[in-house]
Amino acid sequence: MRGASGRSRNSPTRDEDTMPRSHSNNASVRRFIAAPRVVAPALVLALALGAAPLAVSAEQAAASGSPAAPARAEYRIGFGDELSIFVFGEEREHEVVVRPDGRITLPLVGDIDAEGMPPTLLAKSIAKKLEPFQKEPVVTVAVRGIRSYRLFMLGRVGTQGMIESPTPLRLLQALAMAGGLNDFANKKILVMRESTEGPKRIGIDYDDIIKGKTPEQNIMLMSGDIVVAE
Repeated sequence: MRGASGRSRNSPTRDEDTMPRSHSNNASVRRFIAAPRVVAPALVLALALGAAPLAVSAEQAAASGSPAAPARAEYRIGFGDELSIFVFGEEREHEVVVRPDGRITLPLVGDIDAEGMPPTLLAKSIAKKLEPFQKEPVVTVAVRGIRSYRLFMLGRVGTQGMIESPTPLRLLQALAMAGGLNDFANKKILVMRESTEGPKRIGIDYDDIIKGKTPEQNIMLMSGDIVVAE
């Protein structure tokens, strides 16, 4: 039989008709919440690396075949360098220039050798000289201006003369600053160097460096070196 609304008594009402669908959706939500979350391994690794960067020691780098960063040599003071020296407890810094004889002069200390010494070693030497006047003196030495690194370029280069640089240069860098080799150069270079063992003469083949045969010939030049392009 049909009621007044024209719907069969056995037909579900609108609420009854939607109930199974709502119940099904709620069950899906519960299954989603209860389901274990799986994070991609790559994401876990990325988060771990971002949260805690890996520290690799020199030994580990050597074992893995990766070259460790080369240690930088400590700068050594040369004549003409401008130094700022601070003694803890004094009101002002002492601004000094290293003389051609390689020495500087300070109050209470007098003349003291500075050329060829790292700033940290010079600070210790000054502190030792001050011990009769202060208890455990603390000294800091800073290099304010580098005027001691000089090279001399001669022969068949673009511009002969002296080169000054705030940082040490390799051979090719020095040649570039001198305007490179001119058209008459035979690509043979001689580096003349003074050392504690006496004068040295270093022969270098420019073409072999450029062609990559002997890149080690692109040597680091020392202050006072004379570079002759033949």
